Amino acid sequence: FDMFAKKNDLEIANLKQLALISNSLINKKEVEVKTYQSIFNTIDNKDNLKLVNECSSDLCVNITPFEDKHLTLKPSIYLGIGCNRDTSFEDIEASVLWFLNKHNLKLEQIKNIGSFEAKNDEKGLLEFAQKYNFDIQFFNKEEINSLEQNFSKSQATKFFDLKGVAEPSAVLISKYKELVLKKEVYEKKITLALAV
Repeated sequence: FDMFAKKNDLEIANLKQLALISNSLINKKEVEVKTYQSIFNTIDNKDNLKLVNECSSDLCVNITPFEDKHLTLKPSIYLGIGCNRDTSFEDIEASVLWFLNKHNLKLEQIKNIGSFEAKNDEKGLLEFAQKYNFDIQFFNKEEINSLEQNFSKSQATKFFDLKGVAEPSAVLISKYKELVLKKEVYEKKITLALAV
């Protein structure tokens, strides 16, 4: 799993658990893997590995952005952001910090952010991307509506005939195309969602 982490640019937490996991696999013991199907599919050798939603023993590897007591390999996270017209930089920054804090995530885990192309001149959003060095990507209606997933109801459906903004943007910009946290609304003006 240390090689898998290196190859996939995953941050390792609770490294002391690695020896236990490695020894168990060498001895052909089953090891649980708590992750998403899309990430599990990228593991080359799945011998003695079992995909689970929750760990039931110490022989478990957690491959999610959320730390727990097991060996944890953290993929980068991708943030989808929707906002009302003329939302300030201060509000965007506060909303992102609120969202991360609520889910015990760090700013450094964010690889990039995405939004709908109608937001590509949104001053507060652009300022936020610049301050934190994100290469923000904007997606058009065709890209967003081409996604097969069902997303949470959104005001964007009413105004732009879109499947959504925060959730689909997070999925489109992400590495594994996996929505991890559905959209949450900050002070009725900013929506945030998270993908890996």
